[in-house]
Amino acid sequence: MVLGNKGELNYRIYENPTSALQIEGKRIKYYDYIVSLENEDCNAALKRIMPRIELHAMCNMINEIPCISELQKRFYRTLLSERKEKILDHAYHLLLQKEKEHSTPKPSARKQLTDIQDKRSSSQRTKKKDDTGAR
Repeated sequence: MVLGNKGELNYRIYENPTSALQIEGKRIKYYDYIVSLENEDCNAALKRIMPRIELHAMCNMINEIPCISELQKRFYRTLLSERKEKILDHAYHLLLQKEKEHSTPKPSARKQLTDIQDKRSSSQRTKKKDDTGAR
């Protein structure tokens, strides 16, 4: 049974199904593609869609399907929530982290040089005080 087997569940999250999209003639895995953050259009779509995903509403919709069994409903709810958490939430967190790192201003070369010179000057003043105090 898939629901009771972590390995089988993870297989259905990370490996199967693969996308209809192909790279170099090979169907891609959703996880690998989305988490890579290499496609800017995909990243933009991720940012647009994540705040709009209402997992509870989707699970309620599954619960309302009359022609499938309770086991099937549980399977679909589980896959949906696990894929959201392990693929979309994970990729979204990585994307926000990447954007944060790129938006944090890095010190300019001039500022870095000034900091180095200040440390050197401070170190030299300390050394001079030590030398004069030793006499």
